[in-house]
Amino acid sequence: MIKRITLTIIFFILFSSYLIAETFTFIGSDGQPISFEITNPDVISIIEDYTEEIQEAITENDVKSTDVTEDVQKYITDYENSDEVKQITQLLSDPTSSSSFGTNGAEGFASSLIDALQGSATSQNQWAQAYIGQLFPGFHLGFGINAGIGLVDLSSLASMAESFDTELPVSTLPFPSITADFRMGGIILPFDFGLSLMKVDTSKIDAISSIVEGIALDYFVFGADIRYALLKNGPLNSRLSVTGGFYYTSMGFTYKTDSLELGANINVGTIALGAQASCKILFLVPYFGARVVTSFGSTGIYVAPDWTSLLGDDSNSKLLAKLMPKKIEIGSQANLMDYIRPQVFAGFGIDLLIVDITAGFSYTFISNIIGFQASVRLAWN
Repeated sequence: MIKRITLTIIFFILFSSYLIAETFTFIGSDGQPISFEITNPDVISIIEDYTEEIQEAITENDVKSTDVTEDVQKYITDYENSDEVKQITQLLSDPTSSSSFGTNGAEGFASSLIDALQGSATSQNQWAQAYIGQLFPGFHLGFGINAGIGLVDLSSLASMAESFDTELPVSTLPFPSITADFRMGGIILPFDFGLSLMKVDTSKIDAISSIVEGIALDYFVFGADIRYALLKNGPLNSRLSVTGGFYYTSMGFTYKTDSLELGANINVGTIALGAQASCKILFLVPYFGARVVTSFGSTGIYVAPDWTSLLGDDSNSKLLAKLMPKKIEIGSQANLMDYIRPQVFAGFGIDLLIVDITAGFSYTFISNIIGFQASVRLAWN
């Protein structure tokens, strides 16, 4: 008897949280209170986390206290334990879980964008000559335009989209870069330094925006690097330099469909340390090198779904959709140690008096990013 009573008490303690209802009160657009009685602890936790967003949704969608009838309250009570609500609570309560929207989705997609940005940033201001010479004496400098292209892995974005019954038509997206760059030789010591600036909006590039309708990348990169010559004017005018660079990147990404908007805002700094070797045979300048890159900063992923499409189009579902947060946001930090990537690069230059043409490629290990770049400059090197 005592044993039975003890087991009953333990059972009650373990499951009492599912039996105790909690009442949430919001203010309708008519200024009157709207109350909901919720028993599902997961839903209770979500409402507590998104109280401000729910109140904002009620105000913006003009939900009045008279809209929430007893039938609606009963509908919400019945609905809070449904499979659809389980999906929503998974999306909202633990976006860093192993769900398709979590680690394999939002965080994975942010990582894919940062990897693509690393390859794009470090391909800027790539000169064939490992060292261009000093500004004085010699007057060695140059400036021009650099264009490159890489690929963004969209598999993680596809996982996010699948959580909202949306399918991406492609798994990768071309990632273009167009850069204005400048490089000038140093004074006294054998070094040169360069500056680069890039601003790209793919929504204005038809060849890119037509690949996946609704996708747009808008990003800005500013970079600076310095190269110090360890060898200059060796056999075949061979040169060897060590280099260090820093690149700041700000990016906005959006993917829009009729029922969903996925987006990302990324602000990261990329550090690159490496070495480059080159030689000159007549007017050809082959080069190769290697570097280690890493990035740090902040990332923000957001999802703005059409809740009516997700929940259903009956009257009760439409009202419930009006109570849902307008946007789900996930912020995280990109840490230096998480984005260390070895990278190799090679190519050749054509030196035509003061016209310098360079073409090359790079490969980033771990992220498996391949990038191509070409440039045309006026150069005195």
